[in-house]
Amino acid sequence: NGMTNGDATNGASSSTHANGASSSTPTNGANGGTVAAGAGQSLDPGPIADQDVMSSSHVPNILDIARPTENGGYSHTRASRSKISAANKGKTPWNKGKTRSEETRAKIAAGVRARNRERFLQKLKDLGVTEEEYTEQKKAERRRKDAERRARRTDKGGYRPTDETKQKISNILKEKYANGEIKRTPVHPSKVRRGFTHTEE
Repeated sequence: NGMTNGDATNGASSSTHANGASSSTPTNGANGGTVAAGAGQSLDPGPIADQDVMSSSHVPNILDIARPTENGGYSHTRASRSKISAANKGKTPWNKGKTRSEETRAKIAAGVRARNRERFLQKLKDLGVTEEEYTEQKKAERRRKDAERRARRTDKGGYRPTDETKQKISNILKEKYANGEIKRTPVHPSKVRRGFTHTEE
């Protein structure tokens, strides 16, 4: 047929055609090497394939997708973080061993308090209450929670779980039993108590 078969390495076979064009089939090796598509076109997946970015279902990991941030930028992917880490290795940070003066610390503290105050006032504006009303609401909520907690206190110093907590524990245990993370301990038939009933007391 005018073509000769070449040697096969790592599961990849190459063949030379009569017209001089060579083509290679994709490799199926463990390392997932370069894939050649003929006519000199290379489909190299690059370092992303080496980092096992694609899972077995070929769905990209959320950490490997640049997501928009609130400030208008994009989050770093694992590949970009690796590049930044490699570029900064061996370098000494510019602020290593340096301490801020008392004046600088006071400026930073004042700025933080001012920003927190602005956020608090904006929150009050959104809620439509004054600062005094907000403080009174927080105190009333705290008194209610403390009274509820005191009512759940047991004689031994512990606390009875709320219905919400019981439901959370139940859901977690059901999920673990379904996944096989925990299993019920089998009880020997000789240890099973039969014919005993509790009195109303």
